[in-house]
Amino acid sequence: EVDSDILARYEPFHLGDRFDIRKATLSGSRLESDGITSSAQYVPECVNGRISRLNRTASFGPRRTWELGVGASTEEYPLAFVRWKSSRLWSSASNLKIELFGSNIRQDFTVDLKWYATRLDRRFYLRPGFELQRKKEVQYETIETKVSLLAGRTFDMGDWTLEPEAGTYVRRVKILRSADPRTDTLLTPTFILGGHTHEFELYRGNPRTGLNLRIAYEFIPGAQANGLSVHRTVLNGTALWNYRDYVEPRWVVGSRFTYGTIFTTNGTAPDPAAIPPDWLFLMGGDRDLRGFSRNSLPNDSTGAGSAFTTSLESRWPGLFSFPLEPLVLVDFGWLGNGNNHFDAPVYYSPGVGIRSGTPLGTIRATYARGYIPAFAVARTELFFSFGTEF
Repeated sequence: EVDSDILARYEPFHLGDRFDIRKATLSGSRLESDGITSSAQYVPECVNGRISRLNRTASFGPRRTWELGVGASTEEYPLAFVRWKSSRLWSSASNLKIELFGSNIRQDFTVDLKWYATRLDRRFYLRPGFELQRKKEVQYETIETKVSLLAGRTFDMGDWTLEPEAGTYVRRVKILRSADPRTDTLLTPTFILGGHTHEFELYRGNPRTGLNLRIAYEFIPGAQANGLSVHRTVLNGTALWNYRDYVEPRWVVGSRFTYGTIFTTNGTAPDPAAIPPDWLFLMGGDRDLRGFSRNSLPNDSTGAGSAFTTSLESRWPGLFSFPLEPLVLVDFGWLGNGNNHFDAPVYYSPGVGIRSGTPLGTIRATYARGYIPAFAVARTELFFSFGTEF
């Protein structure tokens, strides 16, 4: 139903590359996960001991699909989503996704179109979107309407996939509960660069190896921010290492890290009244510091202007005959008032946990102790989740 050059945009290899069966497997996985095909595989043909041809076979299922997902955690309690997706719009095989998500903290309705807009470059796309979101954190409660238009392209380079995007968001944020209830309408130009290794993508459903990075930059012009332009940069990523690259891993070490800061044009601390509440940084919970409750740091304000967190986790798959993996972890965090400035104290939280991969989703439980040595503070946090992953 689609041209072969459209299918080729999902292939992380080029004519003349050294054959790698993992990249062939990844190509089929991409076609299936994006809904372009219901199944796809690549079979090499050999002549005199050399690969002379790579045959691609694919079968096409329905263009439109429904998905239902459920999960739970001690932070957001029951959570669920309903998703409708049309995977092969027009001759370019563009896709449209409409999703409704809900938990006790977040409720989200999103519409996202990934439109491959030109025949000259099958990997270039435009991504218009719409989002209506309600968010209820301890520090604030907001209702936000967001309209966006981004342009991007996917690049496969060596063992990496890169996806730069640039565009703008129009945001209308109604702040219902905070130190400064108000309604803001903002135009925020944005640049995003995502990148991951092919191994990380191939094993995304059962993380074991590879690297994933994302950097996002956006700013609010001075005319919208009380005469002072405000810039926000966030870098986050995940690194995974599979000891000795066993097909069935025996020891997996992982690290998550986040660096974020808000810059102002004159170097002063960002004014919370001039930016959306979710631009400020909060720490605590399963996302970063697992010895503290969700978004409980800093506990004396609506958020920080700079944040750095890093988490180390070691787990041992296959240690037992039953599907249960023990893990140990330690998390560190550091906050500041913006402009790449950080202040004492340093937060850290060691802990232990278990993980079990089931046919219905991943079950995780962690027990961590949170410390603020500068103030002789220690806390304990027990976390349980079903359906989320490190």
